[in-house]
Amino acid sequence: YTVYGWEAVGSLPKQLLQRFGSGVHHPRPTYYYLISLPLEFLPWTLFLPSVVRFTLWAVADRKALLFLYGWVVGVLALLSIMAEKRPSYLIPLFPALALLTASFFDSYLTRFDPARLRKWMGWPILLAGVLSLAGTVALGWLGRREAGLAERGVPLGLVLTAGFAGALWAHLRGRRGAVLLCMLGTMFLTYLGVVALLFPWLNPRKSARSFSDRIVSRVDGGALAIYGDHIPAIAYYTHRDLKVIRHPGALAEFLEAPQAYGVVPKHRLHELKGFDLPPVLDSESIGHREFVLLGPATPGVNQAGEGAGSPR
Repeated sequence: YTVYGWEAVGSLPKQLLQRFGSGVHHPRPTYYYLISLPLEFLPWTLFLPSVVRFTLWAVADRKALLFLYGWVVGVLALLSIMAEKRPSYLIPLFPALALLTASFFDSYLTRFDPARLRKWMGWPILLAGVLSLAGTVALGWLGRREAGLAERGVPLGLVLTAGFAGALWAHLRGRRGAVLLCMLGTMFLTYLGVVALLFPWLNPRKSARSFSDRIVSRVDGGALAIYGDHIPAIAYYTHRDLKVIRHPGALAEFLEAPQAYGVVPKHRLHELKGFDLPPVLDSESIGHREFVLLGPATPGVNQAGEGAGSPR
């Protein structure tokens, strides 16, 4: 426990200072969230101009609304000055943005005369439908080069297009409740379709399972370590408590042992120059990162990655 405690304390400069100052895995420019946030908040991003128009200068509930704007601006500014940036870091912003958007929708639903809000509700719905149709066409075109994409993406695009067309139809006829029900139902079906159709198709491109299967078939009873950072997915699919080595010399020393293997992020191979290392046996991209397996090419070991596989 003492060793793990010291490792936890030793990781603080990296996890706090380095991520803030220079970044570790995802250093990105200051303006990154100005591009990422609109994409992450779709389709409600299209309503944000309308939200600002009718909430920023609102008299009713002004203090509450200004608090939400302070929440958005403050968190966005803090996240932007950090070097390490990922779309998932935006999650603390979404409740405030959702409440601001809900305030606009509430005005649209409950005002006795919503005439001033009609065009500000109508054009985002129209734009959402046009973008959905354009995205459907683009998915169909890209599907010619990526097998399986069109069969999954085009139906989802058509659901979105039809849903926003229905919402626009209801809006033009003054059926305000039907507008929101139509949009919410469309988004529910779309998210369900993404989980049921797209995620299983994308999983092999993001999963560490196939690479881990091949690692298990090669390593068998040998020792396995990973250089740099612990990768939970590889540990899970190899069913091992991976030894984490953070120094090039220590990795070279570990790999001198017979039947010792090491997993190394490909972009960090340059750190190992000058050391006598075993050959690269395998490599694979897992998400946005590529990993290589170093180790002895022992005769008789299943080099095709068949036979013994991941216990998972």
